[in-house]
Amino acid sequence: SPMPRSSSRPRPSLKAMAAFGQPMPAGFAAPAGAVGVEHIATMPSVAERVNLDHFNQMRQGAILRMAGMLTPPDGQGAVSLKTADGGMLSLNLVFTGSLGHLTGPVEVIGSKQQPGCLTAACILPLPGDCDLALWDEFVKLGQTPQLRHIFTPSHEQ
Repeated sequence: SPMPRSSSRPRPSLKAMAAFGQPMPAGFAAPAGAVGVEHIATMPSVAERVNLDHFNQMRQGAILRMAGMLTPPDGQGAVSLKTADGGMLSLNLVFTGSLGHLTGPVEVIGSKQQPGCLTAACILPLPGDCDLALWDEFVKLGQTPQLRHIFTPSHEQ
């Protein structure tokens, strides 16, 4: 009979699983209403939470996640994110699908490809009662040098 898996044994990352064509693990479920979740596993690193001020300081290609509210598409179909800190950011969507159901706060995961534009790989709905001003304070705390180690993913496996 097969040996049971040890709970201390490292599990493969979702990125590694996707690279080898393995299915997502049992119990992995995207939040209801999420769009583009299948792209998360292909991202080269864990996305760092930032607000617009921090976004503007990030290098091109940085993998980021930003909270805010989606704006309705403009006349050319472009969608923007009104960020938690009150700015506006253009979104370049790498997925297709309707966003009409995302009327509340969201978190957009993607990469900075140019100033003022986030290439969005995934959009996750946040709880409807999410306080975006409080979320922005949370992000600012995570960017504070004295506290950054608490909010940054560990590189240990």
